[in-house]
Amino acid sequence: ENGKPISIFDFDICSPGSPANELGWTTWHWLEIGNNKYSSDEQKRRLKVFCDEYGIDTSPVLEWMVKRQAFCAQNEFFEHSFREHCAQSLDWVKKNLV
Repeated sequence: ENGKPISIFDFDICSPGSPANELGWTTWHWLEIGNNKYSSDEQKRRLKVFCDEYGIDTSPVLEWMVKRQAFCAQNEFFEHSFREHCAQSLDWVKKNLV
């Protein structure tokens, strides 16, 4: 709308999920949380901006993100390389944001 996205669809692992899971997944992937290219301060800023726009606190979103990362890191449904990516992201988040 007005040149800005109003919704985002990601069909990689399409399945019903709770709003909490969706927020955890969205902030993790779309904000690139856990990507070493960006400082922890930059990632904290991105997360705060996102949460402020939704009118929610960052703490529960971080909790949901960590749960989602842990689930993906341990789930045999996913390919090994993706599980490894999830585990690395989880470790980064625990060290830098939680």
